[in-house]
Amino acid sequence: MIDLWGNVNPHIQHSIALLQEHEPPEGYYLAFSGGKDSIVCYDLCKKAGVKFDAHYMRAMEPPELVYFIREHYPDVIRHLPKKTMWQLIRANGIPPLRTIRYCCSELKEIGGKGRVVVMGVRREESSKRKQRQEIDVTKNKTFFRPILHWTTEQVWKY
Repeated sequence: MIDLWGNVNPHIQHSIALLQEHEPPEGYYLAFSGGKDSIVCYDLCKKAGVKFDAHYMRAMEPPELVYFIREHYPDVIRHLPKKTMWQLIRANGIPPLRTIRYCCSELKEIGGKGRVVVMGVRREESSKRKQRQEIDVTKNKTFFRPILHWTTEQVWKY
C-alpha cells in the first residue's frame, strides 16, 4: 500500500512482483483459510492482476469463520474432507499433537496437486517456518509463499 508520502511499501511491491513473475498459465491455487494471512494473499493476487482460484478446506473451524468466508469471499471454493477429524482420531488411535500432525495432511494439504499453491505462511510464525523458502518444488506441487518475509505488524497494517 502507499504511505502518507506516496511511497509504495517495499514488502508489498516485492510480493506483487513475485506473484506476477511466477504466474503459471493455469493460474494459482490459493490455499485460503479465512485468516489474516490468507486474506492478505487473496488481496495481493487481486492487486497483482494474476489468475487464481481460492480454495477453503473445511476441517474443524467455528461456524462464524465459515459464515465469514461465505459472506465476504463468495468466490472461494469450499471443500469438505473425505474424513472428519473424529474419524481420523479413531483411525490413528490418538488425537493430533504438536509432534504427531496427521490432521493437516488429511484435512488441509490435500488440494492443489499439480498446481502452484499460494500459502499465507510467514517465517515469523515458527522456527520450522524460518527454514522455508518463498518457492518450494515437490513432486506433486509447488508451494509459493508471497508473504514469507512479512511481520505480523505488516500483515495487520495491510
